[in-house]
Amino acid sequence: DKDEAFRIAKTFDLTIKDYGAEEILLESIHAQHRNDDILNLIRKIFKSFELVRGGSVAIESISISAR
Repeated sequence: DKDEAFRIAKTFDLTIKDYGAEEILLESIHAQHRNDDILNLIRKIFKSFELVRGGSVAIESISISAR
């Protein structure tokens, strides 16, 4: 759930870039091995997630109206 995602973000020093009723967009700019550890944790907790790695990336923002 979203509360758990916020706790993970705080614990692992992730940036919350955007969020909606059922979605949250997190940014992690740590070393690859640390990002892999965070990702492994997220895989255990959440059944659905999307991952984007590296470089400049365009990601659709989460609608403010969904908050």
